[in-house]
Amino acid sequence: MVKIGKVFLLLLGTMIIIACTAGEVATVARVASTGSPSSVKRMAIEKAVRYAVTPEALTRDVKRFKALVDRFRMAIAHVWGKEETRESSPTEYVKYTQNYRSRATVDFDRGVITVETIAKKDPLKSLKNAILTTLLTPNDPRAVDLYSDREVTLGEEPFLLGEIKDFDSQDIRWSWRAERFAQELIEKDLRTRTFSDEGKSHLVRFVEMQMVADHLEIRAGKYKALVDRYAKEYSLSGN
Repeated sequence: MVKIGKVFLLLLGTMIIIACTAGEVATVARVASTGSPSSVKRMAIEKAVRYAVTPEALTRDVKRFKALVDRFRMAIAHVWGKEETRESSPTEYVKYTQNYRSRATVDFDRGVITVETIAKKDPLKSLKNAILTTLLTPNDPRAVDLYSDREVTLGEEPFLLGEIKDFDSQDIRWSWRAERFAQELIEKDLRTRTFSDEGKSHLVRFVEMQMVADHLEIRAGKYKALVDRYAKEYSLSGN
């Protein structure tokens, strides 16, 4: 687990540095999905050379990325309000869909998945679709844009496979099982809450799912081979 943390911190730092524009975020995602340490290293070197030749490019890229994030945060605040704005962090995955009216939060520290919607038209349908998307989001960074409400392309193996079970204690791999589980969640565990923003009250419908007790170990196992390759490439020990 220590080795995994060291390698992912290294990769995350590298990728943040080299992905300063929206287009490069997508490029980094493609590189990450190939599992090629040399590709990440090559991108970092190319970026360093570019900044050495044209130092103003660094400032320009940082401004572009900041503008991308600022637009994203403004879009969230427009729907949810500033106090209810949530975004991804090292310990939480947050994805917005449906014109920012639905979102999923995977809290890896707590082992809890929360799916909620603020939609007023067909709110239960919106919530169900958000649950389906969360359960079936593929284990491929190219399919997910965390800086927009863009829909997720489904079909490949889910990134939460094995980390969440349905009411029959079965893994959720296929859409039929995910749809059945989503419907059961809404029927059995639907909850509501309200919040106020600029004097207006908003109703949120949501469900929570508990991840399996050893979800962190399961997640680590999924990436062990890839992490070992990066550790070898960068001469990192497991200590």
